[in-house]
Amino acid sequence: MPCSRNEVESLLQQLQDALRACARWSALPPSSLISQAPFACDIMSFEQWLQFIFIPKMHEYLHTEKTLPQAMSLSPMAQMCFIDQRSQQRILPVLASLDRHFCQQDHSQQDHVT
Repeated sequence: MPCSRNEVESLLQQLQDALRACARWSALPPSSLISQAPFACDIMSFEQWLQFIFIPKMHEYLHTEKTLPQAMSLSPMAQMCFIDQRSQQRILPVLASLDRHFCQQDHSQQDHVT
């Protein structure tokens, strides 16, 4: 069954809460948000990408009725970046839930986010 927009909104809030709880929420954005690299890894950390690119883009999809992505694969990158136990316990489960929710959707005419 596809996840609802409310479920996605809830998961995004859980992700924000987890990033804050693990002291991975930045007060200021990076000087540039423009990158061609996956996860903008050439100009920011993964948690900054989540905060300044992923979460706002997902809110844009939700609030403008744009089609949600068909699949996500955030967990592998998160497993490489979040090596401390607290982040693994708080952030990784939320990202895994997002990945699972989007893998269960109807995949017709939707985008892919990585």
